Amino acid sequence: MYFQIEYSVRDLLLKENEHWELNFGPPHNVTVSLRRYTREEIQRGHSERHAHCTASCEIRPSPKIREMFESLAENKLPPGSDEDPNRHFIGEPLFGSDGSFNKGFVLNLFLLPKAFQSFAENVYRELSRHASQTVKVVRWRAALPGSARPLAVLASKWSFDRKDWRPIPHSGMACFDLWSNHPVPSNVWIEVEKLAQVAEEPLGHELFREAWVQMHTSQRSAIVMAMTAAEIAVKQCIITLVPATEWLIQNIPSPPLETMLRDYLPKLPFRCAPPNKVPQLSKTYMDTIRKGVQIRNRIAHMVVKPPHLDSIEEVLLAVHDLLYILDYYCGHEWALEHLSKATKRELKLE
Repeated sequence: MYFQIEYSVRDLLLKENEHWELNFGPPHNVTVSLRRYTREEIQRGHSERHAHCTASCEIRPSPKIREMFESLAENKLPPGSDEDPNRHFIGEPLFGSDGSFNKGFVLNLFLLPKAFQSFAENVYRELSRHASQTVKVVRWRAALPGSARPLAVLASKWSFDRKDWRPIPHSGMACFDLWSNHPVPSNVWIEVEKLAQVAEEPLGHELFREAWVQMHTSQRSAIVMAMTAAEIAVKQCIITLVPATEWLIQNIPSPPLETMLRDYLPKLPFRCAPPNKVPQLSKTYMDTIRKGVQIRNRIAHMVVKPPHLDSIEEVLLAVHDLLYILDYYCGHEWALEHLSKATKRELKLE
């Protein structure tokens, strides 16, 4: 089977009729091509200062996954998909009682079986990684400026024969289970109005969002930024709870992150709950944080390849929950709502 994602590359000016192609070889023969937009494409709205990028590959899926694609080719949800897909949408039903849908409709991954979701996510990650790597190396070698996130997806497709192309189901976001696509709940607006008067989004959260976006395209940056977010968030939490420590935190080298979390944080005067109800970080959770620190240190001090994406995602999810635990310590009772189910179980909050 064949898969292809087209991107627009911000601020990459290529010469007219210039076309570059790079093949990464086995196992999936990923090919990345770069070209300037044609005059017709520029007339339709594309910038002449941007470039067009296509990342493609050939993958032989398992018989089970291929059967699912065959169902999609017949415009039907494969067995194991959401039993009532219409409940997620407002208005006229988009799916028939047999799971049929109109050709060309772009499915959301969450409707499909878990095995298919995992396969599609891996395709997106592999093609995005190679496309991003190619663009960043071009800019590095040519000493070109540009955004940290230069790629914008234009289209994603799959085909059995490279002739009949169909849209690849997508998640709607680069992250798959961390943030939802639901509207902002009505009950948050009163708190938002109060918060916006006295505070802004903590720097740790802002850095983490950058790290999460980069997880599939720049793993080294993602892990370094995520651990920086954790360390900054812990220090800001300490200053918030014990303002007298501000000078020490700002002027004296801090202990390692693990030491602060294990030995110092539990002694602070939390604002939300009595001590016997304050969520304590478990050994399993601390092991994940320690793993993140070790990965960050290896990346920062040695020329090493980033670890497997699963390890990076595990660490980033732990950091995400740590930021909200610290928010809770600082008096935001709503913060525990945003912890993952796994962390809630670890902290015995369920």
